[in-house]
Amino acid sequence: MIDAQETALRIDVQKEASMADVQKMASRSGRSLLGVLRSEWIKLWSLRASRVAAVFMLVPMTIINLLVLLFADVKGGTQLLAVEATVRMFTTIDLVFIIVLGGMFAAGEFSTGSIRPSLGAVPNRGLLVVAKIAVVAVAVLILSVLAVGISVALGLIVLPMRGVEQSLASPAIRMIVGLCLYSMLMGLFSFCIGFLGRSSVGAISVTLGVLWILPSVVKMLGDGETAQAIMARLPGVAGSQAFALEPAAATGGAWGGLAILAANVVVMSVIAVNQFRRLDV
Repeated sequence: MIDAQETALRIDVQKEASMADVQKMASRSGRSLLGVLRSEWIKLWSLRASRVAAVFMLVPMTIINLLVLLFADVKGGTQLLAVEATVRMFTTIDLVFIIVLGGMFAAGEFSTGSIRPSLGAVPNRGLLVVAKIAVVAVAVLILSVLAVGISVALGLIVLPMRGVEQSLASPAIRMIVGLCLYSMLMGLFSFCIGFLGRSSVGAISVTLGVLWILPSVVKMLGDGETAQAIMARLPGVAGSQAFALEPAAATGGAWGGLAILAANVVVMSVIAVNQFRRLDV
């Protein structure tokens, strides 16, 4: 009888030990960078705002762009009209969806309180923020490449049918690549603002303000050297030189302007990580 009890106890201890080993292995897997990235990717697309942004960028906007290409006045259009039309459409409408996506993903967990379970699963706060940033960057870049690629392809097909020959000669490729990278950085800009302020509305408002309102305020300073120097260093203005037909020399050209925007995003990302490490959640 005693031997049977000892055997049963030994089996229970072994089961508990094996379960503990399994939990440790799962914990290590969940805390690895790949595991955290996978979790954040699923989390991003579980948000309704993310799905809505993706659908609107790829479906209704494609239809609108097609209608514009079919019925807009294209007299006097250049060989870069397909790319120029894509830039106008994307920066006017699609970019707003990207900014909303970044802001909503950054602040969503704070507003719902789900950030606490996330920290329970990933105690390393720096790793968690880096994974979120990487996921936003990849998601926005994929959406941008798809949206821009579809728009340009439609232009290359439709415009020659209307008598406007098109070409992807320089600087078309630079404009397309620059537009996609610019949209990725603006999505990250919105994400960082939302993460710092823990407010999606604040992130969207501040990012749109920096993008559209701040340049108008700087213009009120006049055309002096100081005003022009400030204008050239604004994140939105500098970054937009990456897809400008003739980039401004004041920003260091196309890639110099994009580097200014990227530097702003890097600085805000570092601040966001450091703030989150000290934050009492």
